[in-house]
Amino acid sequence: MIAGLYVPVLAGLIVSLVIAGWWAQRLMASNRSAAAKKRLVPGTMILSGSLFVATVAVMGAPLWLVFVIAVIVFVTGVIHNQRARFCNACGLSSFNDSRLTGADFCPRCGAKLENGDK
Repeated sequence: MIAGLYVPVLAGLIVSLVIAGWWAQRLMASNRSAAAKKRLVPGTMILSGSLFVATVAVMGAPLWLVFVIAVIVFVTGVIHNQRARFCNACGLSSFNDSRLTGADFCPRCGAKLENGDK
């Protein structure tokens, strides 16, 4: 990369990553529709993950390290997307549910939670 463009590109990627995270958080907090959240979660994961990998690449990491980080980000995103649960009744998003505990009901209203992958 041209030396004069390194800092502005890196700063732009970091600012984009922060804005994408803020945007995703605002959309998830303001929307109570479980169906809309099911559509938003994969898109925001792809956007934030690709911006993170691009930031690592621009910082000058070796290609093998960028590839390893991209694989880790992908696997983390898939696991996060599979564990996402949404309540159709109150709009609660639950991302920290363990599949082993079998918590199938919303802690806020008691309605049945739906998986994000369905």
